[in-house]
Amino acid sequence: MSCFANCADAPLAAEAGLSAPPPAGEDPWRTFEELMAVVEALCPEWPQRPTFPQDAKFLL
Repeated sequence: MSCFANCADAPLAAEAGLSAPPPAGEDPWRTFEELMAVVEALCPEWPQRPTFPQDAKFLL
């Protein structure tokens, strides 16, 4: 978010949340891979889902 140049108020969430730097020395891809190994162990096969009909419209 940003403010106008003449706005004295801070952005809405400027003071929100906790300030925590990411852990130093850890490879984010390795962390992701370990997380995905846990997910795969909990659900080794994807559940069966029906296919979408041909006339379906997907709008945002």
